[in-house]
Amino acid sequence: MTPEIGELMSALPLDGDKEASASEALAEVVSKLSHRPVPVGSLRRLWSLGGTQAKIALAYLAYWIRSGYSARDARERARNEAHLSAAIHL
Repeated sequence: MTPEIGELMSALPLDGDKEASASEALAEVVSKLSHRPVPVGSLRRLWSLGGTQAKIALAYLAYWIRSGYSARDARERARNEAHLSAAIHL
């Protein structure tokens, strides 16, 4: 049996404000994605895959550029944000 998205969302832990806002952001992303059409043709699938790769590459490029001018804590936070952005796009 495949779980429903609502069941998965309710299983997320809510320990504080950060987790609540992350859960709300995830719910927003899932609701946006549920209204998109499924790419059927080979060209549409290729376009979708290429766009995803480009978004992830740009997120890491932005991290790399910003990390050269920031402190260690800010670099770690930016790296975590790049990882999160890549995970969301995937």
